[in-house]
Amino acid sequence: MKGKLITIAVIATLAIFGLTILYGAEDNPNKHKNGFQRKFIANAITRIKVAPFENAVYQLCGTNGGLLYLSGQIPGLVYVADRQLSRIYTVQLPLPKIPNLAPVFYTVVCFPDIFILGGNIKIIISGNLLTKKYTIHNLNTGPFGNVSVAGNNNFILRDIDTLTYNALFKKVNRRGEVQQAEKGISERLHDFGFLDYGKLTYDSTTHLFVYVSRYSNRITCFDSSLTVQYISRTIDTSSHPKINIAKEQGSVTIKTPPFTVNQDACSSQGQLFVHSGLKADDENTSDFNDRAVFDVYTEITGAYIGSFYIPNYDGESFKNFNILGKNRLIVFYDQHIVSYDLTSTN
Repeated sequence: MKGKLITIAVIATLAIFGLTILYGAEDNPNKHKNGFQRKFIANAITRIKVAPFENAVYQLCGTNGGLLYLSGQIPGLVYVADRQLSRIYTVQLPLPKIPNLAPVFYTVVCFPDIFILGGNIKIIISGNLLTKKYTIHNLNTGPFGNVSVAGNNNFILRDIDTLTYNALFKKVNRRGEVQQAEKGISERLHDFGFLDYGKLTYDSTTHLFVYVSRYSNRITCFDSSLTVQYISRTIDTSSHPKINIAKEQGSVTIKTPPFTVNQDACSSQGQLFVHSGLKADDENTSDFNDRAVFDVYTEITGAYIGSFYIPNYDGESFKNFNILGKNRLIVFYDQHIVSYDLTSTN
């Protein structure tokens, strides 16, 4: 029974994404002043290329030379695009139907190798996109999320401890063996990871991981040895999550839908880009509502650099994004992928 409760908690965590959309009729922070201002960067982005793409994309899961690897809703199916977005095709690892692998799975491509990590069923599938062969390893963890690469042979993930219900970062190898557990990165909240749910991002040039909390302004930076480098804040004033949970009989339930402070994040070349959910006091309401606003920080210290907008495209709303190198921004919309130049943010 305990295992079922924990699995349900992880699924509920993903469901929060939908709940945040419904939140706000009575207590939407963007209907009043939030106590901070933004410094906008002039001419921060320039649109380069638009490509139609009707398939839902969850994440950029790898790069290789001039190619991008994108994962969607089907485990093992990978979309491949060149950096000019002039050609998009698919490659696939032919997996059987594995119960409960979707929707909580994470894909990492180091071509030709592919790794698929199942957060609810606690497995790593190690495969080869050329030979189509694969092996499945069980992980000695609880349910997990926030998977990121840590060098060539390891992954960092956020594991829910099945005894304490704390969410902790751990390093695991390709065979699913736990190599190291964190000490002092995460707060022990016994909440299945709800209160400090967020986005883990990794910068291969600085070798730093940055965890950006979704429901508060907390930024936590740590290295591959799981040692904290600093804890800072985004520019808003939301230091405490606006989410109510109830704990009883070994389970956690959400009493009220939370409000999203930071919707997404990505780090690259020493800069951290955060897609914010909060309107600054000096922002025009229509500008904020019709565009996605990004705040840029220095990754090494967490210091704020400035902000810029990304407009909706052809009536389609912004879904998620990735940064490639120092000056390329890839944005996923409902039915298009758009690339932008980011030279002015450097």
